[in-house]
Amino acid sequence: MGIRSLTRAGFASGVKRSNAWDAYTVPNNGIELIAQQIYTSNGGASAIVFSNIPQTYSHLYILSKFRDLDSSNTDISFTTITLNGASANSETNATFGIGTGTISTNKYQNSCYGTPIQRGNGPSGAYAVTLTDIPFYTVAGREKHFTWHCGVTGTASYGFMGNAVVYNGTTNAITSIQIDPGNNGWAAGSMIQLYGVK
Repeated sequence: MGIRSLTRAGFASGVKRSNAWDAYTVPNNGIELIAQQIYTSNGGASAIVFSNIPQTYSHLYILSKFRDLDSSNTDISFTTITLNGASANSETNATFGIGTGTISTNKYQNSCYGTPIQRGNGPSGAYAVTLTDIPFYTVAGREKHFTWHCGVTGTASYGFMGNAVVYNGTTNAITSIQIDPGNNGWAAGSMIQLYGVK
């Protein structure tokens, strides 16, 4: 599976990538855009990778809007997140609520599930919109945890909201984040933004 870095070279047609520092001088406080990727047309199933992440923030936010190209399903799938190239000793604890009122809680051992993704056969224009918070990412010598919160419309009668706490066994400071859609490509309109929080 192809891995993309923050450089623009080698990206497929229809994929636009920009670094915040190309356009302006970032302020000294608040929330700062580090990098983003926007799919202006359908893309392949290559993972999105943010590498050489600055170590000057207190924590990271990832804002994403995802839909895949799986035309056979209308429900919700998940991306996987790899920190520093590793996902060993991971665990995902997630709680979901759907439009019928059903609430479910699931524990996924050895899985580092990240932002949900709307399947391609869902309602036209529907995307999974998620905020992921990664605190203490610069701290070495301790395991990493992150949380995500998501809302999406899966079908005309299926509203989905989810929250998760994800544990990842890496103890090093986080310098790279990889987000993988699985076997299905990214649909046009999908986007992801990485922010640093002072």
